[in-house]
Amino acid sequence: ITPATTTLTETNAALTTSGTMVITDVDSATTFTALTAVAGSNSYGTFSMTTAGVWTYTANNAQNQFAAGTTYTDAVNVTSADGTTSSITVSIVGTNDAATITPATTTLTETNAALTTSGTMVITDVDSATTFTALTAVAGSNSYGTFSMTTAGVWTYTANNAQNQFAAGTTYTDAVNVTSADGTTSSITVSIVGTNDAATITPATTTLTETNAALTTGGTMVISDVDSASTFTA
Repeated sequence: ITPATTTLTETNAALTTSGTMVITDVDSATTFTALTAVAGSNSYGTFSMTTAGVWTYTANNAQNQFAAGTTYTDAVNVTSADGTTSSITVSIVGTNDAATITPATTTLTETNAALTTSGTMVITDVDSATTFTALTAVAGSNSYGTFSMTTAGVWTYTANNAQNQFAAGTTYTDAVNVTSADGTTSSITVSIVGTNDAATITPATTTLTETNAALTTGGTMVISDVDSASTFTA
């Protein structure tokens, strides 16, 4: 009896394969003891076989937990009419199943101090470690601040300054990409809503001396405003 071997590659569906045992026997029937849904040696699936040696193998599920590049085997013994034994072996090569990562988003309101916020990335991965590539003071997409993150996905964001130049009611975003152990990417996005920062206006004062004519004087108001036009209501 020639042992049957086959190699499959993990997909996102339960695998199935089949074949026929090759047997020669000079003094007994070339038949087998039938099998019906017999669990494989590692219980990844089940084998069935007719007395003619026609066999099938069906995995219990997609086996998404199989690690990429690792080979997993399931086997069963078969017996011919005269008691000779052989085997069927199915090998399954694992492939990467991308992690599922929830993008992190948060919204802050501008104050008169540099803002900071933090959180933890939410990740699931059936066949790889649920860890990340660490970040250390990485500038955000618009350079309003920096992101740091541990391999466990604990992240922090710190604005570079108070960002008083942000206009009232306008939303500004800063983001960074993150990568999990298996190469899946996601992002952290921080939105900052601008608030009004009051203008600084220097009061105008002048002193005149009475004459015999109507007095007149003039000047220019001194104003600075980091987030609005430095103009006045006429």
